[in-house]
Amino acid sequence: MNRVELIGRLCTDPEVRTLSSGHMMARFRLAVKRDRKDSNGEYQSDFLQIVAFNSAENIQKYLHKGSQCAVEGRIQTGSYTNNDGQKVYTTDIIADRVEFLNTRSGQQQNQQPQQDLTFDPTSTDWNEIPDWDAPDWGDH
Repeated sequence: MNRVELIGRLCTDPEVRTLSSGHMMARFRLAVKRDRKDSNGEYQSDFLQIVAFNSAENIQKYLHKGSQCAVEGRIQTGSYTNNDGQKVYTTDIIADRVEFLNTRSGQQQNQQPQQDLTFDPTSTDWNEIPDWDAPDWGDH
């Protein structure tokens, strides 16, 4: 079983692009605090790369750096060759659901925006999706 459930805060504003299929894709890095303290008595965080399709437009509209959200999805690994000819391995969380837990101002979000559920990830050419650090991702 490949299932992930996370709650964290966005490290930066989400990056959104439209694929050649016309569907939108959002990428963002989520800081998730570990539930145990380290040897110095401090909590550590993991910084995870999230890819979302079904709610990309709403993610772009409602989530910003510092926003808290919950993500349900699965882990997907991949690789690409960088400009130096070296193979780079990636790990992304492919989100099936992103729930907005608060707004930028910290007020509770009472109503979840309607998500576009017309996207079928099983029909996607995953080779079309650029890797997080791939040189062709750009600022979209």
